[in-house]
Amino acid sequence: MDIVQSVISILGFIITYLFMRKSFKDELIKQKANIHLDEMSKIPYECLMFYKRILNEEYENNVNFLDELECMYYKIYAYGTKDAIKILSSMGEANYLFEKDEKLVSPNRLVAFFILLASQIKYDITGILVPPFFFYQMKIEDCGGDRNELSKYIIENNSIIRELNLNKDFLMASSK
Repeated sequence: MDIVQSVISILGFIITYLFMRKSFKDELIKQKANIHLDEMSKIPYECLMFYKRILNEEYENNVNFLDELECMYYKIYAYGTKDAIKILSSMGEANYLFEKDEKLVSPNRLVAFFILLASQIKYDITGILVPPFFFYQMKIEDCGGDRNELSKYIIENNSIIRELNLNKDFLMASSK
């Protein structure tokens, strides 16, 4: 009888240990995901605000602007998904080329990077895919209501998506 109770106690201990270990691992995974979400949750908004500041030319001779932009870049690199980092690194390369010679990169392409990055990170965080077209449609007055100007953004957006092999659902207009 004592042997049976001992075996049952040992089995109970082993089973409890295994369940606790699994529960601990699950909690650790959950905590990692929460850190990622906490760090990335404001990035889509920050991308759109940087877009606005660039349109208003607030970057000219503004050290804080560049520091804040660099901080956002580092946060995306540290916590972003592979696709977000692909957009970010390509955007950095385009910014570098633009700084060297403004004729090398279209300003529309630089804007498209910000909007696409915001859309990609929103998708990564929430699982909700909102094509950049909706943002451009909302902000068409920035283009003076000019549909031709809007089409330039669409072309750049679609070009970036194809070059980086991103989710095709982000493609805009009839060029899907």
